[in-house]
Amino acid sequence: MDLRISRIEVYPVNIEKTVGKEVAVTYGLLRGLTNVVVKIFTEDGPHGWGEGAGSTDMFFFNGESQESVRAALSKIAPSLLGQDALNLNEIHEKMNLVPRNQAKCAIDVALHDIIGKALKRPVYQLLGGAFSQEAPMHSTVGISSPTEMAAQAIQRVEQGYRTLEIKVGKYEGRVSVEDDVARVRAVRDAIGNDVILIVDANVGWDVHEAIRIIRKIEELDVLIEQPTRNLEGLREIRKNSSAPIIADESCQGLQDTVRIIQMEAADMISMKITKFAGFTESRRVLSLCEAFGLGYRYDNMNQSRLSATASLHLTMAFSKGIPSGGTNFLSFQNDLVSQGGLRIDRGIARLEDSEAPGLGIEIAEDLLGEPDTYVP
Repeated sequence: MDLRISRIEVYPVNIEKTVGKEVAVTYGLLRGLTNVVVKIFTEDGPHGWGEGAGSTDMFFFNGESQESVRAALSKIAPSLLGQDALNLNEIHEKMNLVPRNQAKCAIDVALHDIIGKALKRPVYQLLGGAFSQEAPMHSTVGISSPTEMAAQAIQRVEQGYRTLEIKVGKYEGRVSVEDDVARVRAVRDAIGNDVILIVDANVGWDVHEAIRIIRKIEELDVLIEQPTRNLEGLREIRKNSSAPIIADESCQGLQDTVRIIQMEAADMISMKITKFAGFTESRRVLSLCEAFGLGYRYDNMNQSRLSATASLHLTMAFSKGIPSGGTNFLSFQNDLVSQGGLRIDRGIARLEDSEAPGLGIEIAEDLLGEPDTYVP
């Protein structure tokens, strides 16, 4: 079987959230995804699918957009034509000339999909095998009034979720210490003490605001995600509070992870396969975390069930960490995956067919836009 790359198609994909399921965060209102999907063909082997999460709504998370991901792929894709899909290290060396992790993620995931199909093995087996065939998931509650957030939190717990991530920080253009404290207290009072509660400010607080707020809520047994932007700020907050600190926006790759360990800036990181350029780099980051005792949690960007399924394969192979993200796709009007992949029941994610080769998915290609096509 000849697995040399013969053709790469790069598709824009735009899917809106169902009305009423938009999520308010520090950056603004998340209304849908504007991502990029890659389809890689081989000479006489299988094709593979990958996704780059470049949603405009999340531009301030990492400076990526649909346009930037497509532009990066316009440089990367031609250099990969004729390469053997099995040569992941050489391919990543070529891709690393372009500093765009979302584009590299789309390629890396598609190549793993190809390799799994060629070997007739699911991707999680390529990553070392499964510790578990299922993964508990978290559900996200956007910023609103304390009463509304508490009501949404109760609903998610009734749906089976045992971990919630609630958004706080800048809302309607301002930060209110009192309002954020009230939001967290209202949710904790509503769901009780048996549900894991992650408080995510998405860099919405400055250092002083963060310390004031966390000191008022740390007794509620919460984890605090990315309270402020830089690692120096995270380190200062961590020194002055007892709640575990999670680095997300400030941890975009292996080098950031090294700095977090050296600076003791966080207790754990948020592992998102899309921001870590796919499986290859994610495995390196996770191995580093385990070697130095840095915790991690799986989460998702503004992404479809394609990337959520890829993340589940990684979660199955690396079992350590608190419950995962990956539920964003449930709020979209259309599902990019037409068959197979991740399924969620009562807050637990499983693959529809755990023996299906590759990612185990089929794509609803009618949802894709006109492709940029790269051939020799």
